[in-house]
Amino acid sequence: MKKNLKRLTFLGILTIALVLGLAFYQRYFSHPSLSEKEVALITAYGDDYDAYLKRNAYELKIAQKIHEKLINYGDTFPSFYGGSYISDDSYNLIIQVVKDNIPNESDLDYDLYQSIINMDSTIKIEYVNNSYAELKKINDLITNQALSESIDSDKFIGNYIDVYSNTVKVEVAGELDTISNDASSQLPKSDLIQFVASERKIDTSELKAGSGITTMGITNNCSLGFRAKYNGMDGYITAGHCFSGEQAASSGGIVVKRIYGGSVDAAFVQLTSSSYTLSNSLAYTSGNITSLNDIVICPYLEVGTAIAKAGVKTHYSAGKVLNNSYRGNFEGTTFTDLVSTNAYADGGDSGGPVFLPTVEDGGVTLIGIVKGGDPNNLYSMVFTKEENIYSQIRYARY
Repeated sequence: MKKNLKRLTFLGILTIALVLGLAFYQRYFSHPSLSEKEVALITAYGDDYDAYLKRNAYELKIAQKIHEKLINYGDTFPSFYGGSYISDDSYNLIIQVVKDNIPNESDLDYDLYQSIINMDSTIKIEYVNNSYAELKKINDLITNQALSESIDSDKFIGNYIDVYSNTVKVEVAGELDTISNDASSQLPKSDLIQFVASERKIDTSELKAGSGITTMGITNNCSLGFRAKYNGMDGYITAGHCFSGEQAASSGGIVVKRIYGGSVDAAFVQLTSSSYTLSNSLAYTSGNITSLNDIVICPYLEVGTAIAKAGVKTHYSAGKVLNNSYRGNFEGTTFTDLVSTNAYADGGDSGGPVFLPTVEDGGVTLIGIVKGGDPNNLYSMVFTKEENIYSQIRYARY
């Protein structure tokens, strides 16, 4: 009887595996017209990815309006606000509310609270225990400790606000059980902190946006980000870690400005060769997503925002924002205010453009350039925000 039961169980599992395998084959391989880019979009957003991206763009605009209200609030966030994110299906913007801190009609924050939760019919409320102001305070404390080297950055390799769990996540190198009491005592004492096992991020080093460039004498060592003008010079922006310093050679030119630290990993390469021309066209495209627009815009990157990138190693890939407050130690240097995603990237994609995969004003909107990711999980791309690059280099898009 037991043998028959085991045999039936095995046959049942085998049948399910065969059905799933056949479905995968029919979806991706029985349709020769399905391109590599379409597979990437379907993997990230589902079969009806066009509709998904339209919904995501709509929710992002609502998130931007709410963000503008919040940044006008002052140096902190209202106590009722716990965070926000775009739902997995992009039908809703989730506003997290601390139930105990909901303002009464007589409170100063009442009008702000009402204007936020009633801004759009797609907004859904999720009740949480911790306010965003509390989470940000703890996350900032840990980040400042890392910058001042008062914590072990070889052990505590990253931290960020995780709105999904309403906590501050601290990434630990190796297994969680390797954390000693002495090591954990370096961090602020707070119930808001959760430890997660991770691997140290690395810079993914390897003339259209996303095309391969030669750096450090290696062909396709990195990817071109976007064309720009700096101090009257034509050139392009790419990742700073692709070079050892200024005056280094790159495809078509030399590095005249390099920032590697803080919240910026970027370099401006002056175009010095007449053999090269620069374009806003993407080297790797998908459908009508073929070029960057030249609008200098700093959209708020809500958790759940759909993003995409172009790079010489993994070409076009897409994903979502997982958090927008990442602090990480990259090969001995601490970086702050990065964005972590679940997009696919690998060595050589560094410097490539990251953008919103919806076309506006003739092209897609640039939001940053690829920095790196976890070498053991290629679906962990981290990028530098475009607004932070601009604040340090002060280029002009064209």
